[in-house]
Amino acid sequence: MDLERSYLSATLIETKNADKNIELLLNGLDRKGDCAKQLIQSFEEMGLRVVQEKYGLDTLYQFHPKADYDIRLLFGYNHMLAAEDMGKLSRRIDGLIYLESPLENPKINWFQDYQIPLFKLSRDSNYGQAVELSDIQDFLLTVAQRSEAISETYVAKFEAAPPEKRRHHFLGILSWET
Repeated sequence: MDLERSYLSATLIETKNADKNIELLLNGLDRKGDCAKQLIQSFEEMGLRVVQEKYGLDTLYQFHPKADYDIRLLFGYNHMLAAEDMGKLSRRIDGLIYLESPLENPKINWFQDYQIPLFKLSRDSNYGQAVELSDIQDFLLTVAQRSEAISETYVAKFEAAPPEKRRHHFLGILSWET
């Protein structure tokens, strides 16, 4: 899969287009659960080398693998995602695999705003029903094509600086900011 990804250059900053390995965020999945094991087994059946770790914004960028890998799986939960971190997160994460939840829409929409490919797992697949290998392959192809073809996406509601506060005065006695 490395040969199909974009080129590396010593003059460019490392972005998700240049790092050549796929990094997937798995949201809501237990790392030791059956569904995660099935996903990892599916990746390994495709001949991909997998690295697993717990999601953290600091470990997302400060990662020094001990062995070569093709896919990096970051396991995290909804409470670990914050709107102010989406700009940084979107520059490294290539795709999101998440477990369906009744409260998923607000944070899932953040990933859609950044055009990050999504793969939704039903609760049934988390409780014993196998994940289709063809669906995983289609998702990985989508992730690979998107990260090769599209440069970084800027979403103003997450990355724009807040407007400057204006100071108002009344008779030189009272003052306030808006």
